[in-house]
Amino acid sequence: MRRKGIICIIILAMLVSMFSINVSAVQPAKLSGGQLLKQEILEDGLLNNQNLNVENSEDASIIATYLENYISSNDKAKQVYGGCYIDDNGRLNVLLTNNATETIINDIKAVTDDSAILGDCEYTLEELNILKEYISDYMVAESSDEQIKEVIENISAVGIYQKQNKIFVRLRDDSYENIQEFKEIISDSGTIIFEQSQGYTPCSSTLTCGSQIYISSVPESGDYSIAFRCKRLTSSGNYATGFMTAAHGNNAGDTVYAYTGSNTVTSIGYVMAWCYTNNGRVDSAFVCINNSNYIMSNTIHAGAGTLVAGAYASTYTEGNTVYMAGFVSTLASGRIVSNSIVADGDDEDFGDGVTIRDCVQASYFSDEGDSGGLVYIQQNGSKYIAGINMAESYNSNKIEDGSLFVKISNIKDVFDIILY
Repeated sequence: MRRKGIICIIILAMLVSMFSINVSAVQPAKLSGGQLLKQEILEDGLLNNQNLNVENSEDASIIATYLENYISSNDKAKQVYGGCYIDDNGRLNVLLTNNATETIINDIKAVTDDSAILGDCEYTLEELNILKEYISDYMVAESSDEQIKEVIENISAVGIYQKQNKIFVRLRDDSYENIQEFKEIISDSGTIIFEQSQGYTPCSSTLTCGSQIYISSVPESGDYSIAFRCKRLTSSGNYATGFMTAAHGNNAGDTVYAYTGSNTVTSIGYVMAWCYTNNGRVDSAFVCINNSNYIMSNTIHAGAGTLVAGAYASTYTEGNTVYMAGFVSTLASGRIVSNSIVADGDDEDFGDGVTIRDCVQASYFSDEGDSGGLVYIQQNGSKYIAGINMAESYNSNKIEDGSLFVKISNIKDVFDIILY
């Protein structure tokens, strides 16, 4: 149900027109060569309380975690921080506005062990996020004005390219006239890059991460991929054992099957919990396994290795490599293109225009049947859950074509699950 209205948009428009950040003055924490912060990360858990080798400064994604912890706890740093990304050489790049103080710069050098490349930018990440959320609220708003309605329906996705320090807006029809209408009605900010979108096509759809299941009694119909194993707390206070997959195209209560050969299937469980709503953050379903002949493992199919039990990724840095395991594409990999976008599906199978917030776009390719597949990252040779594959993505910049996935952090927020 669409719950953001034009009144909310008008209020946000006032904030965007001001385009300033009103934050309280907080003194930055004292650091000692970055070691204090590193110790806090080690104690609190870099990845869900896993004892990783946090002194390995060669891994840019780990360095990015140090940095993001520092930025999130320092209001003064937020006022100059433009974002970060990992370049083709595996180096972390940090963008700062020209009013960054020497104290902030020295703190960032300490946090990153002086291994990051510092660059200039015009806008802070907070400023970009304010405008991104303002535009995304339009995507789920109701309007009786036909001109506004047409502009809203033409928006396919909005997100941030931290590397370019810009917001991208993908339009289903990016003609000059439609871009001008967007600028007139929504925003003509110079931070926006317009792209042509060809839409988002869902990957429709023994037990290993990435292997095949059916949410249908007919083989080759309603096929999905398994993401990862987990347990879910039930109303009776017990934990149900099962796994996560995608939610589009199925619903709570549906029976789930495994293929047993000779064009036959066997029931292995049912969709116990389901969430795929307009303006939501997940496209995910929890499948309870009630067939005692089947168990779920942390093994990734096609000999790709094993997940670290109970662990998951906590950051999604642009440029970082992610991997997808799905039964159609088997194994695929690509880099994160944008770490928080709002996508509106074109295909009616994708939810008839359902808008999903805060998903990640990566440059790996997936296909129908890969929906629900595992997305993971590798750090120090170990594999950690990053999310669930949701859809293929297309736009005019062919380098950035790939797929969308749902963040594990959002899945954990929505579902009461335990990884193990």
